[in-house]
Amino acid sequence: MKKFGLNDIFALIRERGYTHYLIFSTGCKINWAAWQILKVVLDGFGMENLEENEAKDIDNEREKETVAFVFSCAVTKRAMSDVRRTLRKALSRADLVVLTGCVSEGELLEGMEFEKKVIYSREVGELFWNLSVSQPLKLSAELPVRMPFIIQLGCNRRCTYCYIPFARGKERSASFESLMRLAEWYGKNGVKELILSGTRLVSWQDGEKKLIDLVKTLIKLGFFVRLSSFEPFDLKQEDWLFEILEEKMVAKHVHLAFQHTSPKVLRDMNRPELSRELELLNELREKFADIFLSADFIVGFPTETDEDFEKLISDIERMPLSDFHPFRYSPRERTKAATLKPVVPDRVVKERMRRIVELREKKLESYKKSLVGKSFMGLVVATDWVILSNYIALKLKEKVSKVGEFVVAKIYGIGEYGKRWMHGEIVWESKKSECR
Repeated sequence: MKKFGLNDIFALIRERGYTHYLIFSTGCKINWAAWQILKVVLDGFGMENLEENEAKDIDNEREKETVAFVFSCAVTKRAMSDVRRTLRKALSRADLVVLTGCVSEGELLEGMEFEKKVIYSREVGELFWNLSVSQPLKLSAELPVRMPFIIQLGCNRRCTYCYIPFARGKERSASFESLMRLAEWYGKNGVKELILSGTRLVSWQDGEKKLIDLVKTLIKLGFFVRLSSFEPFDLKQEDWLFEILEEKMVAKHVHLAFQHTSPKVLRDMNRPELSRELELLNELREKFADIFLSADFIVGFPTETDEDFEKLISDIERMPLSDFHPFRYSPRERTKAATLKPVVPDRVVKERMRRIVELREKKLESYKKSLVGKSFMGLVVATDWVILSNYIALKLKEKVSKVGEFVVAKIYGIGEYGKRWMHGEIVWESKKSECR
């Protein structure tokens, strides 16, 4: 399949006279960041955004005037199925579909009879790094008050289960200069919180500047900063993490992609065994009592025995986690783990998932109960919702007109069981000088 750059895509839109567009997105914060900017660019071309509900009734004439963009996720087999389903939907409503994201060009279209209406562009999925081409910096936009801020892509490791190195390539960092331009544009268009994101966040570097320097600069520019996810082995020397978390304008929220705790399973995953990482969680909880600590764990990896799983459950029970995400292992082509034997029986994986999900809900509910009656700084993201510094979503007692404002809110209710939201109210509006 021919690859198309950004200039190619935009030239094709003009050449064919497309006047309407649709955006379909699956997957992670990287896709979210890219399509938000793409929307601004297309609006700047004078094109009309057809919301999905409206698009259901597109007639043949409108279809000829419409281009659709599909941002894909290829992490699991289920994600790939979702993308295929989304592609079919897009093709029924548009004359041309631009595929981007984590799907390798061509692999998704095997056995599908519509290749001629689909083109692939990696650059569209990395639009936040191609501002000189798309030039959204000249445009004003209505952006969400919280936005992913993609600073790094790719991974040089080869975890045996992971497809990301095939999808995103080797590690590469955005330049400090380009990130400053993007941050300035975000700030001018109402963004207050930046969610620093990447495949391997700690690997970001530009010359002598490292992640801590970038975070401190963004704080000086007036942003509230949230760090999305870390690999445990990237925190061997974690003094800088504690230094960052001391900052008022940094979210008290740390997510670690543990994946497992069994030394044998970690070796089979080609990941380092855990050493100080478990202690680090306790130190973070001791230093920042109400911090939101979360993690990822894979269940049903091919070589995971009953003993391995029981160790995982035991370790999670001892961890001071606020929440965690258990994922069922999904074999991916081209990965080494897909060839490992024996495969854990489906009924066994289902039972393990049932137990770990139950543990996850207990952990979250225990954390939520510990917050009742306490007040935290947060950002109003909708007339009746606040996202707190510790990542809890707070459903407000009464609607407010302070969207995009920093406030202090008090929690008074648990909210729905097993969900990361609670009930609360704003107790006072933060002064700008204190919060920015």
